[in-house]
Amino acid sequence: MDILARHPHQHLAAESIGVTAVSTPGKHYDITFDAVCTQQSFDSCVDAVRPGGQLLEFGMFWTPVQLSNSVMMKEVTIVPSIFYGHNEDHNDFMEAVDVLQRHPEITATIVTHRYALDEAVQAFETAKDKSSGAIKVHITPNA
Repeated sequence: MDILARHPHQHLAAESIGVTAVSTPGKHYDITFDAVCTQQSFDSCVDAVRPGGQLLEFGMFWTPVQLSNSVMMKEVTIVPSIFYGHNEDHNDFMEAVDVLQRHPEITATIVTHRYALDEAVQAFETAKDKSSGAIKVHITPNA
């Protein structure tokens, strides 16, 4: 798995858990995942997916996204998704919990800041400011 991250601390975190952090233009993938959901991240995924490949969207666009001609020319299949899915046989949320329990180093890497509930305003400011080194910010009621 490779990752294209905007901020250096995100590259370092990915590499520390075994993901190859890349920013090499020209490499093409069968599937690209967009978890940021901005025009820039969408365009990066379109550029990185091979012709006939899939672009999976995990999140919510807060502003409209423009489809470029590259989407059409490459015949990219866009697969939208939001939140966790579950059915009788499978629960994505519980699977994620299980993975994090089996691999606590992932949580230790991506949870970069912790705040008490009465520090919630500061926590949100930290989460918004990626220059703070924030990846995931936790607010704990009884911290």
